[in-house]
Amino acid sequence: MSDSDLYWSIPVIIVLICINSLFNGLTLGVLGLDNATLQVLMEQEVKDEDSRKQADNARKIAPIRKRGNLLLCTLIIGTVGAGSALSIVMSDIEGSLEGFFISTSLIVIFGEIIPQAICGRYGLIIGAKVVWLVRTLIVIEYIIAKPISVVLDYLLGDDPGTKFTKAQMKALFNIYEREARLNPEQQKILTSAMDFSDTKLYSIMTPLDKAFMLNSAKTLNIEKIKKIYDKGYSRIPVYEGRRENIIGVLMAKDLMFVSIDKFIKMWSSKCIFIRPIMTVNIEVPVEDLLKDFKAGKSHIAVVQEVVVDGGKDPYYSPVGIITMEDIIETLIQQEIEDEHDVNRLKAKTNKLHKVSSTVLFSIFPSKSVMTETELEVIKSFLVKSVEPFHPDRISSKNLTKLINKARILMMNGEEDEEIISIEDIKYESDNSVSHSMDGDQKPDDGLPRKILCQKGMACSFFYLILSGQVELTIGNEGITSEAGPYHCLGVKALNEPMNLYVPDYTAKVNKPTRILRISQQLYMKYASRS
Repeated sequence: MSDSDLYWSIPVIIVLICINSLFNGLTLGVLGLDNATLQVLMEQEVKDEDSRKQADNARKIAPIRKRGNLLLCTLIIGTVGAGSALSIVMSDIEGSLEGFFISTSLIVIFGEIIPQAICGRYGLIIGAKVVWLVRTLIVIEYIIAKPISVVLDYLLGDDPGTKFTKAQMKALFNIYEREARLNPEQQKILTSAMDFSDTKLYSIMTPLDKAFMLNSAKTLNIEKIKKIYDKGYSRIPVYEGRRENIIGVLMAKDLMFVSIDKFIKMWSSKCIFIRPIMTVNIEVPVEDLLKDFKAGKSHIAVVQEVVVDGGKDPYYSPVGIITMEDIIETLIQQEIEDEHDVNRLKAKTNKLHKVSSTVLFSIFPSKSVMTETELEVIKSFLVKSVEPFHPDRISSKNLTKLINKARILMMNGEEDEEIISIEDIKYESDNSVSHSMDGDQKPDDGLPRKILCQKGMACSFFYLILSGQVELTIGNEGITSEAGPYHCLGVKALNEPMNLYVPDYTAKVNKPTRILRISQQLYMKYASRS
């Protein structure tokens, strides 16, 4: 080959190598991004700049990647054409054999290895940058590439992308957990979610013979109530006669509405406390039952199965009890404690020294433990009977908000040095527990837990007794009297400046009592808006 021929051959060789490397890189980089992967990238939640760029690049590539066979034909034709032309040009340089080795080396290194290594890792970015060039090549090669792609589409069909089965998804979660992309807890929850639809009710329900239930015919005594609190039950099925004859469910929170003594006496009128209980066929999918639970129909259900007894008509027979807690435990693959379980409070606060049903002093938002009717009765009483709550002092709307924000004290009037008060635990309306304290949750520092206010000590709380009794020790003479339901204490605390009200009596709780408490700070917050 003459020098003049060599001069023009070298630029041609460089151009052909670049074209060949481009086609090879795009073949691996763009075709390596299947449609499913691009769809995931486009629909991912954009949290940062990197995820936004990924989504934008995927949107640019997706339209041409959907025409997979046409894209494949275009890139392959370009790759083969550039490689063949390069071999021909190189063969003219030093003869056929030398040209073959030189062209092969250049193609392998610069046309195959380097571009595929780069595009295999950065295919999304590079593909998005040169998508305009790919469109141009499709137009140029359309006459040749289109007929071939039509045949491939007919024979092979569309490319749906990578689709994982449930077993493959679980294997993927295990791999991600080993690579620390998921923590063990996340891997466990995701894996159980994949199996959730296959879960059968009989595998997670509590069999009827192992379920804690109450016999409606037997007297409800202190021991049984204590057991309810010790075990942390929030919903207790009630049966009549045989355990299979379940007539309803008793809500543990109903025990708070009246004193224990009155509740035991009123137990004979069971219709007051027993609520209807949901029933479900044992064949019902767990997913459907969870939807019913989430819809608010109930959080507990009796599982029934169809019994075929000889020539008799089929009938349903209860076989177990299932709660929403059972389903959630299955979903998260670990046990959770019930919202009234003392063990749960112990784990949350590390302040309870032992498990006991005798909780000295518990505080609940009034709205979470009282019905709308009860709240209206309290509001009506305060408006008519307690001067700081008259309409000229606080509007009806703000009074409603105030009562909803007030706290209900559940006190049993006992002291035990082994147990620490949980009054700083706040039960939200969704039964969650937090330790945040507002103005109405400030502890009565310096007072024994059973004493509401003490003679000679500043008090900034108003109390309304809802049930039970409070012992009052009045004056220097120590005269003792008892205050019952709807007796008010600390009315002047709402009128006096902060911490200037000093009562001339001591109020002490000696038996189970339920009290509405409003702090001066909370009262002033809503009264000042009226």
